[in-house]
Amino acid sequence: MTLKIFEMKEEDGGRRGRVSLRYRVAAFAFWGVLALMGVISLIAEKPTVSDIENRPLEKPPQISLASLMSGQLASQYSVYYSDVFPLRERMIETAAFLRGLRGIQGSGEEAVVIRPDAGVSEGKDGNEAPKDEQTDEDGKAGGSIGRAVGENFIPGPRETNRLPDVDGERKGGVLMVGTTVLELYGFNEASNAQYADIIAGFSERHKGQIVTNVMVVPTNVEFKMPNRYRKLTDSQYDAIAFIYGRLPAGVNKVWVYNVMAAHSEEDIYFRTDHHWTGLGAYYAYKEFAWSKHFSVAPLSSYTEVRHDGFLGSLYNSMGGNSLLKDNPDYLIAYRPQIPYTMTGYKSSDLSNPFPMHFAQEPKEIPGSNKYLAYAGGDLPYVSIVTENKNGRRLVVFKESFANAMLPFLTENYEEIHVVDFRYYDGDIEAFLRDHNINEALFLNYAASAGSARQVDRLQKLIQPQG
Repeated sequence: MTLKIFEMKEEDGGRRGRVSLRYRVAAFAFWGVLALMGVISLIAEKPTVSDIENRPLEKPPQISLASLMSGQLASQYSVYYSDVFPLRERMIETAAFLRGLRGIQGSGEEAVVIRPDAGVSEGKDGNEAPKDEQTDEDGKAGGSIGRAVGENFIPGPRETNRLPDVDGERKGGVLMVGTTVLELYGFNEASNAQYADIIAGFSERHKGQIVTNVMVVPTNVEFKMPNRYRKLTDSQYDAIAFIYGRLPAGVNKVWVYNVMAAHSEEDIYFRTDHHWTGLGAYYAYKEFAWSKHFSVAPLSSYTEVRHDGFLGSLYNSMGGNSLLKDNPDYLIAYRPQIPYTMTGYKSSDLSNPFPMHFAQEPKEIPGSNKYLAYAGGDLPYVSIVTENKNGRRLVVFKESFANAMLPFLTENYEEIHVVDFRYYDGDIEAFLRDHNINEALFLNYAASAGSARQVDRLQKLIQPQG
């Protein structure tokens, strides 16, 4: 009996030893991988732009005793490191592919059926002139539908071109119908109210010195969402009207909803990306010009630069869908005729300036983010000085949606100062004084105006320091 117990204990001890060895090997492998990734993180070159997500990545936080003691440094560094983690792009690409395998997979266009020509640019060369390039007799922009701008804001009549009841395929926050991907929209009352209040406060502080303009742009989902899926997304018409309704009389509220609806059968939005196209931006620019009584040059007076094979952020959201891949977008950037000088700054201290230009050629964009063609991407600050001598000095508070409209503003302003509120962290009041700014434009798309994170960043920049 004693010997049997001893043998059992010996066997049990051997089993525990083997299990313990496996644990040690697993732990060594785990910590070894972490150490290797840490070394790679230290020595590898940090990317600044995500080609897959079509956006600039977070910058390293500034180290200070105050941020260290408050705990903000750790939080800021966590956000930065999540953006520059080694192999991040490959991991996102793999995750998108795996998401694309979920659900019931159809074959060809039968997976998500819509009318044959929906969103597909076959048969179009992308160079068609807009249908309403005409101007009024006095040379001012004209011919638009449902304008409602200025001090006494009343929304224009709702005009949309809803698609019929067709089938679609939803993946998270996007819906694919035919070869068009729609990003669903959710209304956030608190953030939209905060956005309006920031602009109202800015207008009040600079009353009599800076004319304040605002343009909130709807996205494709507002005009291409099939009726059967309307409950999946909130109304951007109502959201924009809500924002404008909270703004004081002194703010010029540019209502572009109806002109976008009127042209929604044209290529005014990308099918695989969440941005509008240069054509869509031109129609919106005409509404802005109309509200300012500016003359507008016809789109045909601009030099076109075309980029083919564009697959944007929503293509990645759909997991690299093969139908979308076989029907990519094209992009046309517009080069203004008026001479200008464009200078970019990668930091808010305005050090190390470098020359830029509109409408980059395909060879100038090595990655997949062809949206860079419009204005070279998103930088904290870009300065544009034209040969106009009209004394108009405009600051544009924007995110990436504004990039496609910037070339058109060169027609009407002597100086255009482009501030991306997501990345610029300087003293904005000093900036306005130093550049003798006399006009401001808050140009954002509906999702940004209702994003708590985006609006918080705007508030941090716009509100007076100290």
